[in-house]
Amino acid sequence: MDFASVPGMPHRHGAWIRYGDPLTDAQIAFAIENYRVAILQPWETAALEQLKSARPDMTVLCYKCLSSTRSYESGPIYTSGVSYEEAEEAGHSRCKANSTAAS
Repeated sequence: MDFASVPGMPHRHGAWIRYGDPLTDAQIAFAIENYRVAILQPWETAALEQLKSARPDMTVLCYKCLSSTRSYESGPIYTSGVSYEEAEEAGHSRCKANSTAAS
């Protein structure tokens, strides 16, 4: 069945989950034509602006990883919301506080 011909059925159905190498203009153009939703890395704000400019109806979300940090992310925007160093510092502070409370 050709879903594009069904009344009320949107032409675009999929979600584009961005991960990996830097974005290309070709990838953004393909997303504009083919996806209903885009999930971008937090620092890909230029792509967000291009997508929303071309397709105001497209839902664009920001990927966040709340389970880990990455030492290779240079910032200032991080997928987890904090840098690896900030997480390490906070973790050591909690461990020290917990060990002091337990004694």
